[in-house]
Amino acid sequence: DPKCVSNGREKLSKFIKWSLTEKKKYHFLNFNRVPKLHRILIYGFLNSDSIFKDKFISSLGGLSSNNPDEYLNWVDQQVPVEYNQKWKNKIKEYYRVHDSREHYWYDEPDLENNKADNLNIKAHKESFVNIVSESLTHESTVFFSEKIYKPIFVAQPFILMGNPRSLEVLRKQGYKTFSKWWDESYDEEQDLYERSNKLEKVYEQIAQLSTGDLYFIQQEMEDTLIHNFNIMMNLSRHKKNTNYLLNLSS
Repeated sequence: DPKCVSNGREKLSKFIKWSLTEKKKYHFLNFNRVPKLHRILIYGFLNSDSIFKDKFISSLGGLSSNNPDEYLNWVDQQVPVEYNQKWKNKIKEYYRVHDSREHYWYDEPDLENNKADNLNIKAHKESFVNIVSESLTHESTVFFSEKIYKPIFVAQPFILMGNPRSLEVLRKQGYKTFSKWWDESYDEEQDLYERSNKLEKVYEQIAQLSTGDLYFIQQEMEDTLIHNFNIMMNLSRHKKNTNYLLNLSS
C-alpha cells in the first residue's frame, strides 16, 4: 500500500499524543486466544493476586473438553514443586474456580479463529504495557507473530513471553527494548518456569506503580516508542525480506 507509511504516521501522532497527555486506566494488557501453558500462567498471575486487581485487561480461550479443571491440572502436573510457595499454589487456587471450557473474553467472543488482523485501539490506548504471550516458548527457535508488532504499531511498551532471547533478536533487528525501566533478564532464561518466575517479579514491580508514575514513564519512553515504530515501518527492510522469499520460491 503506497499510503501505508503516511497513514501510519498519522496514527502514530495520535498514539503518542495519548501517551503524552492521558493517564492510563490499566497497567497491563494481555490478550490470549489459544490456551497454552505459558498463557495459562500469565492469566493466572493476573487473576490470583490482589496486587493486580482492576489493573489489567485480558482474555483467555477455553478448551473443547468435558473437564472444567483442565487448566488446574496443567498447572498442578507441569509446574515443578519448587514453585509451590512462590506462585504455583496461588495460581492453582484461582483455577479451582475457573472453568477451562469457557472463553473469557474482553471484546471478541470468538477466541477460536485467528484474529491476527484485529486491533483494539481502545484497549491499547487505555493500558500502559502489553504482556505479549507469543505462540512459542521453547529454546530451539525465535518466532514472532503479529502479537509483538501490535504494541509496536500503537507506540506501547511490551513485555515479551516467547522464546528465550527474543528480545535479543529484536534488538539485532534495530528495535529498542525496555531494560531502562524494568529487568529484562528473563529473556536470557532457558527454563520456562524460571522465566515465568522472573516475569512475575516484573509484573509485581509495575503493578506497584501509581498511575502518576506510569504517566511519567510514558514521557520518558517517547523516543524509544517512536524509534520502534519507525523500524517496523521501514519499507526497505520489508522489500528485502520479500525479495528473499520470492527468490526461494523461484
